[in-house]
Amino acid sequence: MDKYVGQFCNLMIDAVHESIILKRGVVPGYPEIPGVFLGLCLFGNEHINRGVTKSLNGLADVNRGFKLAIAQTNSLNDTCQNASLHIKNLEDIVHLKSKAQGINETLVAQVDTVLTYISDGMDTVREKLNRLQKTLAEVSFLESAEVYGERIELER
Repeated sequence: MDKYVGQFCNLMIDAVHESIILKRGVVPGYPEIPGVFLGLCLFGNEHINRGVTKSLNGLADVNRGFKLAIAQTNSLNDTCQNASLHIKNLEDIVHLKSKAQGINETLVAQVDTVLTYISDGMDTVREKLNRLQKTLAEVSFLESAEVYGERIELER
């Protein structure tokens, strides 16, 4: 729609230019036509300006959202690594303590199984986080789009 508004504005500007500059602002029998054309051009220009401004604000919001998602993913990835290290340490402690006499082997096996499941789950989470980080890194073009949009806003 903005494409058609832009084309309409260009046509109106040409018409205003022709009627004001070339015919000295007066169309025989219709002295108000240049004013109407000018009003339509200004309306279309304002419409385009609002659209560009809203688009830039929306793009900035999306870009901030992606930056926040990247930061939260990095934080979650660090937390996942720390949890994996703690689980590994806990497994080592369980194996070390299980060698002592009087320890229930069934409970040790159950604890070992639970820790293995948790460790496997953490590995799955880490893989998905790495995939998410790659996806979020691929949307870096939004920053350049925002810069280009601001440049367009500045040139208007």
